[in-house]
Amino acid sequence: MREPFRAAAMAALLAAGCKDGCNGGEHANDASGDASGKEAADAGGDAAAHALIQALPGCHTTIAGGHAVKLGGPAAVSIAAMRGKALLTSTVVHNALSRATGNVQARAHAERLVLDATGAAASPPEPIAAGLPGEVSTHAAAVVLGNDLTVLTYAATPSAVARPAPSECNGVLAATSLAPGAAGRELAGHVCRPASMFRAAARGKLGIALAAVPSVASVEAWVLDDADTRAVTLEALSADGGVGTVDAPAVAAGTSALAAAYVVDRGQSARALHVARVGRRGDPAPKAEILDKDHVGTVSVAFENDTLHVVWSSFVPEKSRWVLRWSKWPAGGAPSAPQTIGTGVVSATMPSLAIDRGHFVLAWAEGDENATAVRVGASKQSLAAISGLSTIASATGVVARDPVVAIDGDAMFVAWTERALGLVRTAALKCLE
Repeated sequence: MREPFRAAAMAALLAAGCKDGCNGGEHANDASGDASGKEAADAGGDAAAHALIQALPGCHTTIAGGHAVKLGGPAAVSIAAMRGKALLTSTVVHNALSRATGNVQARAHAERLVLDATGAAASPPEPIAAGLPGEVSTHAAAVVLGNDLTVLTYAATPSAVARPAPSECNGVLAATSLAPGAAGRELAGHVCRPASMFRAAARGKLGIALAAVPSVASVEAWVLDDADTRAVTLEALSADGGVGTVDAPAVAAGTSALAAAYVVDRGQSARALHVARVGRRGDPAPKAEILDKDHVGTVSVAFENDTLHVVWSSFVPEKSRWVLRWSKWPAGGAPSAPQTIGTGVVSATMPSLAIDRGHFVLAWAEGDENATAVRVGASKQSLAAISGLSTIASATGVVARDPVVAIDGDAMFVAWTERALGLVRTAALKCLE
């Protein structure tokens, strides 16, 4: 019944060596150039068939099944698009023996990858420098900040104690543009947060980086406002007498507002969806709204100008399956009543939403844990029209999950993971209504 939540799974990932199939079945001895005439004809026929499919209504990848990218193990990925290309970052969590303490500790390392207009890697993945000496755990997210694609990085030196005080934790939040010769800009230093919950979104001069702290009394976010970085308390979880844990954070940046959504888990299916809007310095303090009180899985948020769209997965006990729900929160108003997106009779989980200039793109995973596919759709009408225009992006016979989408004008990209193969798949999308 329980959806495998993206944030919780990320913290539990272990580094795994690539076995047979890590290259998606593309073995070196298959590329000998000795393909028969029949094989060549089959390849040409497949290409022609795929071109025909792309001319049909709905969303289709520019390459069937996506491009395979080996990133060193199961990864949590983030994607952003600008000027017809995309930036993909991955964060891999693994166990490592600490030289300082002699204990096994969770560590993370991050990589970045630029995708061309077809969704293929323009160059090999490159490690993201942490900027800190010693045993560093690095998490990253891809954002659009100002006029450039930017890597937002949180790097911290692990502490010897389970829950260190800020004075015992050496961490840095930094932004590095993809512009040639750009140097990393430190946004905040000596902060201590559980980086496995790190999420980020940025647009123009206003951005937000969320570090949702589990099992504590409040939820905080870092707000990036011009050159200033400040911490904002989104909600005091203990105000109603219960604390619980925080899971599945998501963040978004609009033209003059920010938003953070997260699940507060208080056990026995009491997984409530909380959403908070954050304004500029001097605006009223954020007030979290509860959009769904039970059975919430993961959530995605995106702005249409300053109207916030929230999409989340919710388990329906009487149907024994997951569905996607959607709410709109206009500036100066209140969130709308949730409505169900008609994704069909198969469980729909792990939504990822992106909006740009009135163009909506939504991806999700459908199926159960043993047979999950990634489906994606786009529409210039509304989210309600997307399910009828959606198609499967992932290959058959694999467990595909954790999709992420990005859009910039007519340029649309999707990425997802195939954890059993240790792969991330990337693709550009062509979508017709």
